[in-house]
Amino acid sequence: LICHERFLFRFGADRVFIIIGERLARLGHKVTMMAADFDRELIEPFAHEIVRMPMASRYERADEFASRWVECQFAPARAEEPKFDLIIHGGWPLFGATATFRSMANQVLFMDHGVVPTEGYPPFQTMVLNKLVQLRREHLSECNLVAAVSRFVGDSQTNVDTGGRVPLRVLLNGTDHLEPDQPSKAEALGPEIDAVRELGRNHDLILNLGRFESGTYKNSQAAVSAFELIRSARPNARLLILESAENLKIPGHQSEGIIPLGFPNDATLAAIIQEVDAGISLSQWEGFNLPLVELLRAKIPAFALRIGAHPEVVPDSYFLNDDVPSLAARVLQHLEDPAKARNILHSTATAAHWDYLTWDRFVSELLEFLAEHSPTNLVSSA
Repeated sequence: LICHERFLFRFGADRVFIIIGERLARLGHKVTMMAADFDRELIEPFAHEIVRMPMASRYERADEFASRWVECQFAPARAEEPKFDLIIHGGWPLFGATATFRSMANQVLFMDHGVVPTEGYPPFQTMVLNKLVQLRREHLSECNLVAAVSRFVGDSQTNVDTGGRVPLRVLLNGTDHLEPDQPSKAEALGPEIDAVRELGRNHDLILNLGRFESGTYKNSQAAVSAFELIRSARPNARLLILESAENLKIPGHQSEGIIPLGFPNDATLAAIIQEVDAGISLSQWEGFNLPLVELLRAKIPAFALRIGAHPEVVPDSYFLNDDVPSLAARVLQHLEDPAKARNILHSTATAAHWDYLTWDRFVSELLEFLAEHSPTNLVSSA
């Protein structure tokens, strides 16, 4: 049983759970997927069963509502069936159901992607995030096992919230899910790709990675500041931002050269990535940062701050910077002489980095971790 709030391919954590389910099913296991929302066409091909859990009308009460449903309806309805060999717990809105999950399964594994910093969010979102932090502290130690998406998350949050009482394994995500033989969502290319290709004929294209949020840990306003420095030396540079024009609130004197792309679908975004000269991420907190490694794996130079899990997931420290000016200078260096980044991205060391960060390795390590602590009939390798 894999439980999460949603299974939508657009979101990083969702994508991880979908890939885990698909891989376990490929190994012959019966996989039940449970969420309040999902792309059915993504999970139907591999799911033995799909369960839609109810959500409270008030989002801040979602954990109490869904957890009570698990305790009073979902669990009793399955009382005559064999226990699950494994429940993979995705957290909200089911923290309160953890003890019930323990009664329903031989093992309950929490997949920890971490909790983002609360600074800069509106009061309601801050309240929900603070509640999430409290629920983690109350319930994570009720799981059998915990897997953290990076050493950074494991050290800064997982071990803190469990008090070190639950066996922990760091499982770095795979990064090969955009390659042709990996699970993907079939979509037609949108009109954005034609506009980007035309723009790229005469301009340096820089993609701001991830969603655009000013004032939060995403630190997107710093991307605009970095771009101002870049454009002072490369006037033909353009910054592509994944946001609609109407929602992009950038002062007029800073907006020159900034292109809002809106929200292209996954296939279109994958095509856009192939057209850009560089990516930048000014985020001040990341538990993994899939967009960053997706670009680097595709051999598109991408530059980020030396924070969070970034040192664990990039193939070379050349792509990490200490502050906005040094990042802008590094991007300029690359635009003027791309050989350094090209050599790194095509090196043997980088190839070995990507050979390790695969979903086959991830699932193999996951199953080894389960077998080490409480062997079940799950196979021990992918």
